[in-house]
Amino acid sequence: MKNNNNCGRSMIEMIGVLTIIGALSAGGIAGYTRMLNQSRINKTIEQISVTSGQLSTIGANGGNYSGLNNAAAIKLKAVLSDMISGNDLKNPFGGNITIASSAMANNTNGSDDLAYYIKYDRLNHQACMALATHDWGAVKNSSFIAIIAGSGFNENTIHGALLGCTGSAYNLSSAVGCNGGSAVGVPMPASEAAYACSGCRSSGFCSIALKYY
Repeated sequence: MKNNNNCGRSMIEMIGVLTIIGALSAGGIAGYTRMLNQSRINKTIEQISVTSGQLSTIGANGGNYSGLNNAAAIKLKAVLSDMISGNDLKNPFGGNITIASSAMANNTNGSDDLAYYIKYDRLNHQACMALATHDWGAVKNSSFIAIIAGSGFNENTIHGALLGCTGSAYNLSSAVGCNGGSAVGVPMPASEAAYACSGCRSSGFCSIALKYY
């Protein structure tokens, strides 16, 4: 009987130990995932800050951004080396980066080429929230105009939504924050960012686009 009791206790203790190990492992994996995600967010902020600084300096010297695209940005050495994947640009979350000229004034086809945008695709919900609420206009003498965050928007949406920066929610799946002169400023309020990034939970991925002159 004594031996049987010892075996029973040993089995229960072993199960308890395994349960604790499992819980600690799950917590460790979750913590590592959060840390990795934050590292990717920080890298994204660095990439956008460096690229926008380089491109705005080039634009100031050249007068406009006519012909600006990914290939041109690579050729001009306006992007960090870790953004380049062959002939394409990839972000830390594995999605595409798009760099293109845009309109500065009320011109939806972007033909005046006085501004440009940087778009990051395939972002998760945490990244969408963090980047949408980041204070992109805090840098002194920044050429930042606006940000659009959400899911399901394309180039036409970017041109239309960011022109003039007069609105907040542009459609059911994205929102705009502007560097002055808008009902929604920058950093984008958390409530507006939550609305914009809510589509990430259902679609799996969101995008952000930032416009500069």
